[in-house]
Amino acid sequence: MRSPRTLVAPDGTSSDAAPAQQVEFEFCSVTKEFLSADGQAHTAVRDISLQVERASFVAVIGPSGCGKSTLLNMAAGLMAPSSGQVLQSGTPVAGINPRVGYLTQQNNLLPWRTVRDNVAVALEIRRVPRAERRRLVDDILRTVGLQDFADYFPSQLSGGMQKRVAIARILVYKPDSLLMDEPFGPLDAQLRLVMQRELLAIWERDRRTVMLVTHDLEEAILMADKVVVLGRSPGQIIHIEDVDLPRPRNVVTLRKDERFIATWDVLWSKLEAQFDDGAVQA
Repeated sequence: MRSPRTLVAPDGTSSDAAPAQQVEFEFCSVTKEFLSADGQAHTAVRDISLQVERASFVAVIGPSGCGKSTLLNMAAGLMAPSSGQVLQSGTPVAGINPRVGYLTQQNNLLPWRTVRDNVAVALEIRRVPRAERRRLVDDILRTVGLQDFADYFPSQLSGGMQKRVAIARILVYKPDSLLMDEPFGPLDAQLRLVMQRELLAIWERDRRTVMLVTHDLEEAILMADKVVVLGRSPGQIIHIEDVDLPRPRNVVTLRKDERFIATWDVLWSKLEAQFDDGAVQA
């Protein structure tokens, strides 16, 4: 068995990596470049090396345009690195990655399908038999509290209920890990708290690996075991912070915890240094 190794961010902070068999995602010196319409190369992320431990909850924060979503897209197999490699459980990610569930700001529900039929889409694609499909969908709808709305259409649901449907749709086929790109960004503050609490409850129950991209510093601290800070484009890891808060977590009361406040201060100091002329880029 390979011995643990230590990852060191440019600011000197370190994070002890887990043994190989306990690592869900590994970004190995990953760089991603895009070509603009005029043929000029743009580097989104540069030389990213990061390990995400299995069953952990990791948040990625940083200024707009620093490549946060690019990391998720590479883990999902939606794009390939220009150099370096992305591994899941030691295996290179090549092409669309069926082992992940990907949740974005947009719910992308099919308006002509009921809640039950929206959740069943992935199972239909995988040709799961009808009776088994119905059982799995009904089980996950109970998990997210939508069992009484199975025959409703998306237009008949509130924003929070639509988000629950989107979460159920990726959980129903039991992916190994969840990739989340600002999933609660469009929600109002109160509904955001409710969804954060519900996601944490689901994570506590199933302990799937989660990578969450967010602009919300409080959300990152409240949800994650580890917060990875990317610097301005091209994105590079400038800091890794372990979050020392007890689980299960109360997303309301923890804001008053001294450890939360201290972690917020550390992370804000790293983010503040990435602003141009004092202007917030988030």
